[in-house]
Amino acid sequence: MLKYPETNPQVFRTALFGAGQLKMHLHNVGCKGNETSLFQCKHFIGEHRDCNVINTVGISCIPVRLANGSNQYEGRLELWHEGSWGTVCDDGFGTLSASVVCKMLDLPETSPMVLRSAHFGSGKGPIHLDNVKCTGKESSIHQCSHSGWGTHTCSHNDDVGISCSPGIRLVNGSNQYEGRLEVWHDGTWGTVCENNFGVASATVVCKMLNYPWSNPLVFGSSHFGLRPFQVKLDNVRCKGTETSIFLCPYYGWGIHGCVPENNVGISCTPVRLVGGSNQYEGRLEVWHDNTWGTVCDDNFGVLTAKIVCKMLTYPHINPVVRDKAFFGAGTLPILLDNVGCTGNETSLYQCPHSDLRSHDCSHTEDVGIVCK
Repeated sequence: MLKYPETNPQVFRTALFGAGQLKMHLHNVGCKGNETSLFQCKHFIGEHRDCNVINTVGISCIPVRLANGSNQYEGRLELWHEGSWGTVCDDGFGTLSASVVCKMLDLPETSPMVLRSAHFGSGKGPIHLDNVKCTGKESSIHQCSHSGWGTHTCSHNDDVGISCSPGIRLVNGSNQYEGRLEVWHDGTWGTVCENNFGVASATVVCKMLNYPWSNPLVFGSSHFGLRPFQVKLDNVRCKGTETSIFLCPYYGWGIHGCVPENNVGISCTPVRLVGGSNQYEGRLEVWHDNTWGTVCDDNFGVLTAKIVCKMLTYPHINPVVRDKAFFGAGTLPILLDNVGCTGNETSLYQCPHSDLRSHDCSHTEDVGIVCK
C-alpha cells in the first residue's frame, strides 16, 4: 500500500517503536497477502479487552533482500531504491558491509561470507551501488559510504552475494530446523562425519543458526541423504558451550576417516514438552519467529500428538492428549490453534492449523501430551 518493498517484511510486537497516544482502531487483523488494502483483510474494529497500547504493532518494509540462494540466509544482495530492486557491485565489499546487511535482515551477523563474481547468478535490474564500505556499526547499509546511487564501473558479472549463515547449513530436511549438516570452507560446501558427533556438538550448531537448541537430535548413516561433496570435518567433539562449531576439537579441514555414507544430520527440534514429571510428558510448546509459544487444545487429537512424539523420537504408539492446561498454563505467546494432523506428516508444521498467532483461546486451554 505504501509502495515500499514487500518481499521480506518484519513484524515487531509489544510497541517496539513506541506505544503512541492514539486510539486503538484495529485488532486481530489477518491478511492472506493477496489483498490490495489492509481494510480488505479479516479484522475487528475498536477496543479489545486483551489489547492495549503496549500491544501496538510495528512493521519494517526492509529495503534489502538476498535473492537466488538455497535458503533464507544467503543470496545475491539486492537493494530497493526509487521504486525498483537493484544489485550491488563486489568492488571493495567486505565482511563488515555484509554484517550490516545481515543485521538489517535479523540474520546471524557474527561471521558472514562475501561471495563475489555473481556467485548467486547475475541480476537483471539496475546496478544501484558500487564501492560500498561499512564500518560494521551502521544500522543500515544506506548509511555506509559508496560511489553514489547508480554510479558504478562494473557489470552484473560482479554482483555481490552474501551468506549470513556462519559457514554452516542444514540441508534436505522436512523443515528448516533439520537436515544434513554441511559446512563451508575454501570456497565449497562439504559434509561432516558422524564419528564422535554428539548432542553437545549439535547444540552448538543449533545455537549458531539461531534455532531452538535445548533438545537437539543427532542422526548418522546419511539419514538426510547422500551428497557427493567433499568430507570437510571429522571427529568433531564440542562441549556445548562453544559459540561456533569451528572452535571445537576436530581432525582438521579435509582430514577424515569416513565415507560419504557416514555424514551426520541434525534436528534442532522446534517442539518441546514442559512442566511434566519426566521428559516424555508436558505442556506442548513450539518454536516460531525466534520465540517459544504454546498450542491451544482445540481439535488437538491423538494423531497430532503422535507427530509431536515422533519429532522428539519418543514413544508414539499410544500418546495421551491432556487438555485444559493440565501441565500448567503457559506465559508465552499462543502460537497455534486448531492443529489437526492426519498422522502421516513428519513435522507438526506440515499439519493444517490456523494462521500463526491466530487463535480464539487462552492459556487455560494450553494442550499437553504424554508420549508412551
